[in-house]
Amino acid sequence: MLLPGILPIIIIATASFFCQQAPDATQRFDVVAIHPSKPALQSSAIRRTPQGGLQTENATVEKLILFAYGVRDYQLGGGPGWIKSEGFDITATVDPPEKPFSKATSRAEIESASANIRKRVATMLEERFGLVLREESKDLPVYVLKVSPKGIKMKDVTATPKSPMMKSPRSGELHASSYPMGFLADGLARYVDRPVLDETGLTGLYDFDLSWTPETGPGPAQQAEDRAPGASIFTALQEQLGLRLEAKKAPVKTLVIQKVERPTAN
Repeated sequence: MLLPGILPIIIIATASFFCQQAPDATQRFDVVAIHPSKPALQSSAIRRTPQGGLQTENATVEKLILFAYGVRDYQLGGGPGWIKSEGFDITATVDPPEKPFSKATSRAEIESASANIRKRVATMLEERFGLVLREESKDLPVYVLKVSPKGIKMKDVTATPKSPMMKSPRSGELHASSYPMGFLADGLARYVDRPVLDETGLTGLYDFDLSWTPETGPGPAQQAEDRAPGASIFTALQEQLGLRLEAKKAPVKTLVIQKVERPTAN
């Protein structure tokens, strides 16, 4: 569900921000077309177009909420069953179109584009699906990302920063360049199924390669091959990057659906 050409940036936005403030031009799509997906579709995708628009295939309302607000499924509660089972094909555009990313695109520009697309999706959910959310704080199991006692094993590239980039060519592999630890912590949450808090104290940008054996088995990109048993993501982080994950409980922001409706007609 990641957007092509940009990072899996996680933005924890409060429900009150989106529900109480009128969005400006950067927080709304100019044209939105929504159609129910064909029931037989199994795959799902949510993509940012190069011009700043949105293209989805069989995207459920639940997935759209998770994308817009940068939360995981365990941070979302309430709502009718159809928000998980009914998919929608959505095409949304902005006018004027945004400038496509290039090698010269700065980190600040990427972050701004990521924030804008999420805000636009949140506004679309409010306007076309009648979505109303309530924010709560709950004590949930989390992992804390820390530096191992022997220190980090990543290349510090703070002196020559580039636009941060993360690639995952197959399940159990991450290749990053000019990547901040806050982004890594957020990205790790999808692999360990709970929030990850960055307590490394590292403020630089890093190049690294991480490889581990997923506990859930090979992913779609790996179905044609069998990977020999190897390190868990916890062991791999410590041995390959000099980082470790510690389990504890901490307050976590959650969202509760108070109201949602099937989309209005185009």
